[in-house]
Amino acid sequence: MMNDKPLYEQLEKKVLELENMLSLRNAENVKQQVELNKNKEELERYKLKAEEIEGIFNQFLKNSPIYVFFKDSQIRILYLSSNYQDMLGVPSEKLIGKTMDEVFPSDLAKNMIADDLRILNEGKTIEIEEELNGRLYYSQKFPIHLKGKPGYLAGYTIDITERRRSEIVIQHQNQELKELNATKDKLFSLIAHDLRSPFNSILGYSELIIDEAKIKRDVDTAALAAIIRSSANSTLYLLDNLLEWAKSQTGEINFKPEYLNLSDVVKEMIEIFKPTAKIKNISLNFFESDKIEVYADQNMLRTILRNLIHNAVKFTNTNGKIEICYKRVNDNILITVSDNGVGMNTKMIGKLFKPDSSITTPGTAQERGSGLGLLMCKEFIDKHCGKIWVVSEVSKGSDFNFTLPLPGN
Repeated sequence: MMNDKPLYEQLEKKVLELENMLSLRNAENVKQQVELNKNKEELERYKLKAEEIEGIFNQFLKNSPIYVFFKDSQIRILYLSSNYQDMLGVPSEKLIGKTMDEVFPSDLAKNMIADDLRILNEGKTIEIEEELNGRLYYSQKFPIHLKGKPGYLAGYTIDITERRRSEIVIQHQNQELKELNATKDKLFSLIAHDLRSPFNSILGYSELIIDEAKIKRDVDTAALAAIIRSSANSTLYLLDNLLEWAKSQTGEINFKPEYLNLSDVVKEMIEIFKPTAKIKNISLNFFESDKIEVYADQNMLRTILRNLIHNAVKFTNTNGKIEICYKRVNDNILITVSDNGVGMNTKMIGKLFKPDSSITTPGTAQERGSGLGLLMCKEFIDKHCGKIWVVSEVSKGSDFNFTLPLPGN
């Protein structure tokens, strides 16, 4: 028995080792089972997510106006979005594996196959328009590259029938607008030439009547002729404003700045309004400082000054005064047209220079206006990168200020 003890111990040790190994193996098996279960759960999550994404994608294709397709290298249909049933009248799944000449009319199928082969051979994307059953479709097709070579092709199609119809309607409307614009241009030309001439005649004859009445000392005739001249001047001013506004809105007035002597332009405008100011016995004064050159569009600058001086005369009472001056302010020229006329309240000032709230208040002698003058002033000053604003008080007059950048700024 004593001799069997070592053998027994060896066997016992071996059994313990085997039990340990079995225990480790069982633990490993448990661990692997846990990992396997975890992988199964993760796989199930991915599967559910994939099904969700596929459902979203299918719902998108079903409700989208875009038709999606995939084809193999033999130009056989691999996939069609379900909305193809509306186009072709056949369930999409019944078309899988079919060639183009099995689905579409022969002429259309022939063109499709030629385009598809070109895509596969050249590996390029193409855009085409095709007609089917009286509808017009736009398609974009492109290759699917596998291992550097185009092995499949895919694309999408959009029904553009309504868009094309809308484009035709728009083209017709554009043509009508061109014809209307041509008619409008003829009308403006008529107004500009045929209507301005009679006004100039009226102004000329009224001057002759005034001069003749002064010689004969006929005060009443001279006064009536002065009224005629003033009315003709106001109407001609209104006509000129309407024409210039129309041209500015249709882009017919080009911005052509040049170097100008500011004093010369101001004096020219003052001379125009001296007769009108004289009727109301308004003093029209220009405080000329040093000679200043501005870089401005001459016609626009004349229009700005003409409108501001006209408004000053219009809203200044008899025996009033108007002053015009300018000065340098940093890199700008500040021009001011001041009057001691009726003035404006804050509410009225807030409406100035706004197209949707233009003011057409009669003048102190019931002079008429279109309300366009100040709008044009702002538009033309904006083109010069300048600013315009007004400081006014009821019954005390108004100061209309605007700036123009000095040359080189």
